[in-house]
Amino acid sequence: MSIIDGDNPLVGASQVYDLFIVQMIIIVLVSRLLALLLRYLKQPPVIAEVITGILLGPSAMGHVPGWTANIFPPAATNTLNVFANWALILFMFLVGLELDFALLRTNVKKSIVISITAIIAPFCLGLLSSLAIYKTEVDTSKVSYGTFLIFVGVALSITAFPVLARILTETKLIGTKVGSLALSCAAVDDVIAWCMLAVVVALARAKSAIHALYTFIVLIGFIVFM
Repeated sequence: MSIIDGDNPLVGASQVYDLFIVQMIIIVLVSRLLALLLRYLKQPPVIAEVITGILLGPSAMGHVPGWTANIFPPAATNTLNVFANWALILFMFLVGLELDFALLRTNVKKSIVISITAIIAPFCLGLLSSLAIYKTEVDTSKVSYGTFLIFVGVALSITAFPVLARILTETKLIGTKVGSLALSCAAVDDVIAWCMLAVVVALARAKSAIHALYTFIVLIGFIVFM
């Protein structure tokens, strides 16, 4: 199979790793180019990587015929996902090594207050905007408004913890008091928001009120145990 023969060398089970290499080259090149451009706007490289994900995904390049089917087909993204998850785990491990846990312990009360305050504003905005989205973008026969309302509010309340960690690392604030406070606030924010999201998912998938109550009780037990 070759380009000379008129075939696509990136299609087929035996070409999974070839496609993975092509995906990595495209992702790295685009993110590096954007990082060079955004440097003039004083933006960290992680912002370029976020924009790269949007550009290469279904929101932009996904509209180009053949792009998703040949470069990022759903059946061939498992390798890329595994690699990305391992890289994220390694990065968060390195972030944990650089953190000053003494500063984290002294900022517990401040972190809780700031996190709850930071959740309230986007959660309320999500509740207000959910009505317009629900009427125009959602199949109302399959999803109840109450569940969708809470889901949108919670989704807007979740912090991109790894992105924040990257920004603090690249700006050399990870070991400072401000950086530790920001990370601890984001951690508390994420714990609260993901627990709320688990409740929303349980309510959406529950076949009965008893099933939803059982899921909620199990969630509370897990939080207390952890």
